[in-house]
Amino acid sequence: ILFKDQEVNPVLLERHRTNIILTNLEEGYRRAIKDMHHIFDTQVQVSNFASELLILVQDGAKTEKMLELGYSILGNPLFILDTSLCLLHSEGAEPVEEDPVIEHLLSEGYMPEQFLEEVLKEENNAPSDYKTLIIWEKDFLKNRLIAGRIMRGNQLIGFLKMFERNRPITDVFDIEIFKVLCQYVALSM
Repeated sequence: ILFKDQEVNPVLLERHRTNIILTNLEEGYRRAIKDMHHIFDTQVQVSNFASELLILVQDGAKTEKMLELGYSILGNPLFILDTSLCLLHSEGAEPVEEDPVIEHLLSEGYMPEQFLEEVLKEENNAPSDYKTLIIWEKDFLKNRLIAGRIMRGNQLIGFLKMFERNRPITDVFDIEIFKVLCQYVALSM
């Protein structure tokens, strides 16, 4: 990160692998430093989470333990569903009164028919290379529901869903943690 009034060696500018951020304002310089710190801090936290999950897998922990850890970090209810969207396990999903879809899932053990129709429509329109994370925001859901595919090789074995109930899912950190959790849950199932 350099101020524009500093002279930059032309060799550095010619290298394709060099990342240079030029700014002419001190405020921009400080903001860039702060943003980079945030990016690196996030990556360290994601790496630490992955290490904790790896230890759980090595110790032979059940999937429930992974969901407990994921819930403690993400702070929103997590659900594991099979490929037919029947509930296998949930964490942090004590009675939910504000969303009929989640109430139905918890009471009946499967997603309502209206939700299934929307999921199928979304799946058919999704790009074929879009395999790790799907975000469904539907009119009949009061809160967002993020669904990650649980894949073993190229085979879909289920879905991990996070219900945006306790706090908004806005940060890159939440999405990265969720993706890592999907991958490790696949190892434990």
